[in-house]
Amino acid sequence: MNLKKYLLFSMFVFLFIKPACLWGYFKWDANSIQQCRSMYPSSQRDILLYFHRENCSGCQLMLTRTFNDQNVSDVVSKISKIDIDCDETVGKRLAEEFSVNKFPAMILLNHEEKEISRRLGMLPPREFIIWVQDGLRRKNVLSELLSKLKNSPDDINLNLAVARIYRDRIDTENAAQYYRKVRESDPLNEQGLRSVAIVELAHLFYETGRFNDAIILYKIFLKKFSHDRLAEIVYLDMIQTYIKTKQMDDATEAFRAYRNLYKNNYRVHYSFAQFCLDHVIFPGEALDAALEASRLKPDSVEILEILAKAYAVNGECAKAIESINKALQLDSDSEILHELSVVYHKKKCR
Repeated sequence: MNLKKYLLFSMFVFLFIKPACLWGYFKWDANSIQQCRSMYPSSQRDILLYFHRENCSGCQLMLTRTFNDQNVSDVVSKISKIDIDCDETVGKRLAEEFSVNKFPAMILLNHEEKEISRRLGMLPPREFIIWVQDGLRRKNVLSELLSKLKNSPDDINLNLAVARIYRDRIDTENAAQYYRKVRESDPLNEQGLRSVAIVELAHLFYETGRFNDAIILYKIFLKKFSHDRLAEIVYLDMIQTYIKTKQMDDATEAFRAYRNLYKNNYRVHYSFAQFCLDHVIFPGEALDAALEASRLKPDSVEILEILAKAYAVNGECAKAIESINKALQLDSDSEILHELSVVYHKKKCR
């Protein structure tokens, strides 16, 4: 990704970059990369882009804990760390270009300004050091794989390896390109990689907020590979995506199909009952699912608890109390169960 395009956005004169650059730390402005390059005309320095905002607790922890750590300072001194304030105009544009929408975010670039790796969220000192060192060790892997692909463009394992590197970098477009090649190379899923490519790309779409694209891939997968080993994960991911996007009717229908496919899995019925109770929908179906979960695993405290709640929302206090008492026989120290027992004995079931 070419950072030099941000020269167009700069309205300020570059100031005091030389001392900071020598130490490996400096605050981003649109000329920073170019100015730092002038300090190291023959340098192979890699770059750390650090995206942050003022009202970000994780960013504050990175500042006070991680970047103040001496071991972290030693590691960062060997590269060029660019501080990008995403409350400012140029920082916002750069965050958008790098698809950064969560903070703090860190992106490692090689000396050619190509992405090596990225991490989101606060990293403690030791974890940060491991991430940087691992990224620097692996920085040539992608170029080596791409070089091999020139000679073997249809090699499905090479294409999958490249797709995963781009996925880890949250480079959605390039990842999608190579995942597509994997799917085309295994059209009947004989190697089991077509289904893997669909699921991994759907996860990437979800993580980058492309929820509709993720749902499309989930549907494609379930239509073609409903009995694949990954189907249960796909159902759960699709349901989560529907809930995330407040498509509750679709989430319910997906959950019903999920229950129907995995009839003998008590966890599926338990999860559906919990889903209905959490969202105050379909109390009758919540009870039906809880009863089925209880039939499959009768001596589970968590299932007896959800069964009691399902009875309660359906106005059946006596049966709710009966289920709570059974749960208390298994876990007499549970404060939650004792509280529910008191509530249900007072006939406060709804």
